[in-house]
Amino acid sequence: MNPVHLIGAPTDVGASVRGAGMGPDALRVAGLVEALHAQGLTVSDGGNLAGPPTPWTPPAQGLRHLPEVVAWNRLVFDAVAGVLAAGHVPLLMGGDHCVAIGSISAIARHCRAQGRNLRVIWLDAHTDINTETISPSGNLHGMPVSCLLGHGPAALTGWSGQPAALGLMVSVLMSVWASSQI
Repeated sequence: MNPVHLIGAPTDVGASVRGAGMGPDALRVAGLVEALHAQGLTVSDGGNLAGPPTPWTPPAQGLRHLPEVVAWNRLVFDAVAGVLAAGHVPLLMGGDHCVAIGSISAIARHCRAQGRNLRVIWLDAHTDINTETISPSGNLHGMPVSCLLGHGPAALTGWSGQPAALGLMVSVLMSVWASSQI
């Protein structure tokens, strides 16, 4: 197996609450590197990316923090593409779900260049397939699947040359809408 390279994306920028940005460091403290080593994997840690802070402003035109989400995803896209070009396996530690736009787009572009198909299995409590016209919050962490399928803001679509997640399976573990009951 190729070496695994950790990339931290400590951001809450796609959400409206704090917490997800602590993910990369929490995973390190919990022993992720040691657990991967115990499985016989070679692991390197590139540390955390440094993107713009979350402005904590209300949505504008149905989207919250769009410029910052774009900036974080460009950082993630470039980091993942660099790891793949080096022949390593990227392991992205987020952060909220908005960073999936950059990571999956980079992998899709790499797969396309290799003549391989990309299949994505999206396991989540929600579909993350909102758009700015139907999102009740404007939080972009609820829109990465839409963006990957080419149905999001222009600044976040088409990064891999065409919609990235053409082979997509979504498994919703909780609800699609806030009014849904389990």
